[in-house]
Amino acid sequence: FVKDGNTTVKALTKYYVDGEGFSHNKDGKTDGMSTEQAYYALNAWVRFENGSNSLYDMSDVTIKTAVESTEELIDQIGTVTTDSSSIIKAAQLAYNALSETEKASVSNADKLAQAEKQLKDIEKAAETENLIDAIGEVKPENYSKIEKARKTYDKLTAEQKKLVGNYNKLLEAEDEAVDQVENLIDKIGKVDLDSADDIADAKKAYNYLPE
Repeated sequence: FVKDGNTTVKALTKYYVDGEGFSHNKDGKTDGMSTEQAYYALNAWVRFENGSNSLYDMSDVTIKTAVESTEELIDQIGTVTTDSSSIIKAAQLAYNALSETEKASVSNADKLAQAEKQLKDIEKAAETENLIDAIGEVKPENYSKIEKARKTYDKLTAEQKKLVGNYNKLLEAEDEAVDQVENLIDKIGKVDLDSADDIADAKKAYNYLPE
């Protein structure tokens, strides 16, 4: 079930307490029952995705070690996209549940770490793209949106910046905003008693410009 890019698994992970388990309430403390039920749900989802029997029909299961199961989850990640959050989270949970000795035996742990980084980069880039798209019509009232998008973009790493597909749109908006202000200033012309409104318009637009 997917709605507005959200899935039931993504909703479940909101109850995850990093490195500990699951809580009964959002931002609550972990408890054993919630953690157990959440792991059941995640296993059921993985089995569904793989076309396996249901959670309570394990006749198709070959008993594997925790390390082997974790390695399989990591291998299922594949190419990282914005839809990879659920499977990466499931792999993270499985890996975090291992002992330190078991973690050292996971042969593809580096693939999980790389996938986590890639997902973070993709999500950061997507956030910036959304801010750029939100600029809309370039006008003084929207100059603050340009500034917000620019500040968010500048905070990205070099790799994250490469993933922002509409960066040129931000550059064009910045250029257009400057052109608008310059045109308003040029409109003032020779200052006389009738110039008050033109000066006020130019000053207002100038003050809206990002620093």
